[in-house]
Amino acid sequence: MINSFSEEDCKRLLTVMLLTDGYFGFVNGRYPKFAYYSNDPILLDIFEKLFLKAYSMKRSHRGASEIYYKQIGPCTNAYSDLIAICGDLNKKTCPDLHFLSGCNREVKRFALRLGMSAEGYVSVSRKDNGSLRTLLGFACANERLGEAWAKLFRDEGVNMRLRRDAHVSTGIHGIETVAHDDIIAFERFGGFLDGVRVQKGKRFKGVEKNAVLRACVAFIKRIREKQLRGYTADSDAVFWNRIGAEVDPAMQG
Repeated sequence: MINSFSEEDCKRLLTVMLLTDGYFGFVNGRYPKFAYYSNDPILLDIFEKLFLKAYSMKRSHRGASEIYYKQIGPCTNAYSDLIAICGDLNKKTCPDLHFLSGCNREVKRFALRLGMSAEGYVSVSRKDNGSLRTLLGFACANERLGEAWAKLFRDEGVNMRLRRDAHVSTGIHGIETVAHDDIIAFERFGGFLDGVRVQKGKRFKGVEKNAVLRACVAFIKRIREKQLRGYTADSDAVFWNRIGAEVDPAMQG
């Protein structure tokens, strides 16, 4: 996929990564350092491929959960370039995602999938009446940036709204939706990047995010097609067995 993007597209996608699980700063106040932190090797691979395609730059270091670049000349040039694109590489103060507005739809969709693969989550649980509760969200404590993400998602039929959280210093947790139609719309245009896995959670940790997303969509569709009449009366064991079978048949039983 990366090979199909232009150098300019790759620079914009790099900016997306820096504004999610990325980091930008100066080494001893002298020259820039770009880093990305993730326990998922697929996201580390993408960050590395984007830097190589955009700037023909090889990494300075890569570990199990981080990759960084801190070469004086090349990083200084990249810094000037990326600042010209977005104006601010600090995720706490960056005002919006205007740099994606001129991109084609393929790049915008990949940017959404890339951002969601880093900061996004999908969960499934039960309401008090036994019915299905789904949640799709994107963590972002910057209100203006969160609203910018929400606008891009709305363009693809996914209507997420700001979620406030008093436990976060900015008062903003991110953007979320519980609507089944939004879950379906997100899965329809690709969902998370293939292979990226859930990093936290008791039930699905280590499972591909897209497997959980597809299970949610499949369950919703079975409900709508009246294939699960009376499922709300299922015991928790039966309910989770159904969900597990949708995520991975090996989880059934």
